[in-house]
Amino acid sequence: MKCPSCQSDVAPDARFCGECGKALPAPTVKAPTVKASTVTAAAEPAIDFSTLHTVDGGETRNPRDVAAKLLEPGAVFATRYEIVRLIGEGGMGVVYRAHDRLTEKDVALKLIRADRLAGKDAVKRLVREGVTSRDIRHPNVVAVYDVGETDAQPYMSMEFLEGRSLRSWNRERMQANTEWSMKTASAVIREILLGLDAAHKAGVVHRDLKPENVMMLSEPTDGGVRLKLLDFGIARAG
Repeated sequence: MKCPSCQSDVAPDARFCGECGKALPAPTVKAPTVKASTVTAAAEPAIDFSTLHTVDGGETRNPRDVAAKLLEPGAVFATRYEIVRLIGEGGMGVVYRAHDRLTEKDVALKLIRADRLAGKDAVKRLVREGVTSRDIRHPNVVAVYDVGETDAQPYMSMEFLEGRSLRSWNRERMQANTEWSMKTASAVIREILLGLDAAHKAGVVHRDLKPENVMMLSEPTDGGVRLKLLDFGIARAG
């Protein structure tokens, strides 16, 4: 079954599309067809996904479209960050788990695609906003440790988090036809607003708040949730 809005595959009994969130039409019940004999259909050939790369948020693209060469585990960036593994890729860049040799802690290292920054002064603006973001220290905002540029490659190191995005969590629930309770939704919204309030008090405006930039650190319940807002530093530079 296809979603009539985005043409994504959805379960026959799904009420909402897991990709775009649109409500789906009620399924049409067909009368069973009685056949004189049972014919076993030939299995369809498996689809080869080896040339595609899927990132959180539903974006699927060919890895040859990635502008920057990926760093291998063990490589050292900016003479300081030792790459541990690739975390993910998105429209603005690549994120790695890296070991900071200076602090001896693991961080999330984001290498930002310079071609996606708007204007010749965008890198300077990115650094300026990143420096401002370092002043935000709040349970609902990811901590920014360092921001800069090395060999024309803008980067940002941040607090390393174990969790999943709000987009991923919500997509899974929609695919399972599981609705949020009002209390759970209120708990998520409350934590997001607390993080935004702390940023605004520090003079930072996100400008790109979306489910991909909300990291869930615990399973949301009626009693609350632990979450952090991401990507403050590149929100105004993009």
